[in-house]
Amino acid sequence: MTNDPNHFTSAFLRAERALRAFLLIATGDHHVVDDLIQNVAADLWRKWAEYDGSRPFQAWAIGVARIEVLRWRRSVARDRLVLDEESLTRLAEVTDRLADEADRRRTALSGCLSKVKPKDRYVLTLKYSEQMSCRQIAQKVGKTVAAVEMVLTRTRQALRDCIGRTLIRSDQP
Repeated sequence: MTNDPNHFTSAFLRAERALRAFLLIATGDHHVVDDLIQNVAADLWRKWAEYDGSRPFQAWAIGVARIEVLRWRRSVARDRLVLDEESLTRLAEVTDRLADEADRRRTALSGCLSKVKPKDRYVLTLKYSEQMSCRQIAQKVGKTVAAVEMVLTRTRQALRDCIGRTLIRSDQP
């Protein structure tokens, strides 16, 4: 594996959410996570030439993060709320699996969103990207609040069903 910064950055950014989730669960402190994520990134970059590109980057990164948490644990060993090494190992495994599942769901959601009628997708955008209330959306699109709530309910259900079907299809050989 070359020390290509672009390839490393891309892989790290894809894994960062899972890394932060793992570190937060392992430490319980957002401030500690911010410090540890920097250490993990530096460790990963230092070891980038050793990375086996045939293996998932995220699993490797979580393994490096686990070691960083163990170092942190030693420095705060007197705290009874710190997880033991076995728990950290299990947590790393679960975090990796859950992050993979979340990625599969995000990919399925993207495909399913493309099937939603543009006017319904607009309502979703107002609700979830613009953080507008149903009342604000109703005023903006010229519908009643009840009509907006119905559009959201039906669209969310259609997306849930589509994601479920997509995931089932992707699991079949």
